[in-house]
Amino acid sequence: MKALKSKICMAPLLITALTMISTASHAAMFNGEAVSAGGVDDASVGLPPVGNEIEYYIPLAASHTGTYGVTPANCGATGVGTCSDYGSGQGYAGADALKLNLFFDTSSIVASTTAQLDIFFDDLDLGPINDPTGFFESMSFSYWDAGLGDFTQIGGTIDETVELTNGAFAGAANTDLVAPLNADDNEFVWSLDLAALGIMDAVNNGFWVQLGFGSQYTYTRGSWKGEPRKGRNTSEFLSATLDVSPVPVPSAVWLFGSALLGFIGVSRRTRV
Repeated sequence: MKALKSKICMAPLLITALTMISTASHAAMFNGEAVSAGGVDDASVGLPPVGNEIEYYIPLAASHTGTYGVTPANCGATGVGTCSDYGSGQGYAGADALKLNLFFDTSSIVASTTAQLDIFFDDLDLGPINDPTGFFESMSFSYWDAGLGDFTQIGGTIDETVELTNGAFAGAANTDLVAPLNADDNEFVWSLDLAALGIMDAVNNGFWVQLGFGSQYTYTRGSWKGEPRKGRNTSEFLSATLDVSPVPVPSAVWLFGSALLGFIGVSRRTRV
């Protein structure tokens, strides 16, 4: 009976050890989902994802600005950034016409050594890759700082493709074109090394990112000369994945797990 008791008591320790080994031995990938705020585990907002892709509209009129899927504006229950509007652009200088919060549920990762954030953009019109002529968009990148209880922006407003990999992002980011570089086809993946950016502490127990967007339509001609053109926006898409490598397990833990297995085996034979 004592041997059986020993086996029962040691079993949770074995499970814990094996869980540590399993968790820390494999990289984990998380998909980002659109949520209403940072720092809280909110339910998804906005339009239902198309696969892993989030559909959104960058506002052209002031009446459509706000936080994606939250502010009602003129888009009904699905909120700002979920319907088309008409205008000459909003929030371009600060990339703040639309704020889109992304959440990655990393609660299963106790501690990590590296993390790469990949964001796929479909039809983000950063200069000089834009369509139509005279139409430009801007963006910004922020992460949730639990110590401050707010989002912290890295770098400034990004309105040129080259700014994705220089300035505050130099040495920590790269871009991969998904299609040929031309004015009509601007799909790309923006990869960020979070360790190189110095924000690994923000990854554990949930990671929040806020992307800001703005737009402007400056093309002029003929009777429009001197005044901005107006247009109607179309939907854009993005998807985001976070690839996290947990802290390696010390060799002692592996030995501990093996020892527990052996001990339980001995206990079982003793009981019989």
